[in-house]
Amino acid sequence: MLTQKFCYHSPFYRELWKLKASHGIELTRTLMCSWHDHLADTLHPLYKILGVKFRQTDYLKIDETPIRCLEPGNGKAATGYFWVYHHAEHGVLFDWHKSRANTCLDSVLIDQEAGQSINGYLTEKAIRPTKIAHKNWIFAGGEHSGWRSAVIYTFVEQIRRHGADPFAYFDWGFEKLMHNPPAEELESLLPVNWLKTRATESTPIDV
Repeated sequence: MLTQKFCYHSPFYRELWKLKASHGIELTRTLMCSWHDHLADTLHPLYKILGVKFRQTDYLKIDETPIRCLEPGNGKAATGYFWVYHHAEHGVLFDWHKSRANTCLDSVLIDQEAGQSINGYLTEKAIRPTKIAHKNWIFAGGEHSGWRSAVIYTFVEQIRRHGADPFAYFDWGFEKLMHNPPAEELESLLPVNWLKTRATESTPIDV
């Protein structure tokens, strides 16, 4: 579900139609949205660890891009913003705010004295999929969906930039997270460490 929406930009209503047409499975959009929220919440502890990593660096590239969202209560569209940070080792981190004010940077950069470069090529490359998704989804949902989508995009783009499969990472990562690993083991579940493990496992052993 996550890879269909965040890698292939397919909105939930389209996935509902495909499930019914191809497999006779009937689900509701409300249920799919609740799964989206639950999975983003499950990833959030890893996202917070990434935030610490980004605060510890000396240099970040930063950009922001507008995306429409729904105002709670009245169903009207408003404009929110994905803020995208690029870290040399840990890739991209997405954040979401209803504003493009400089204070939005505080949630990631607070207590950091890193150099900042705006509109870097790598952040532009990471933002590009959100533009495609914006055309297909129309809306990012409400405020609660905005920051959760930022969490999921963070992990999708960290994997995709290495040419790896986000589905494989999610399949591995959620299996680990469902067992509620202790806090000291969470860092081993970050994308960068999963990629290192895969590289080691794929390296042929001389005999």
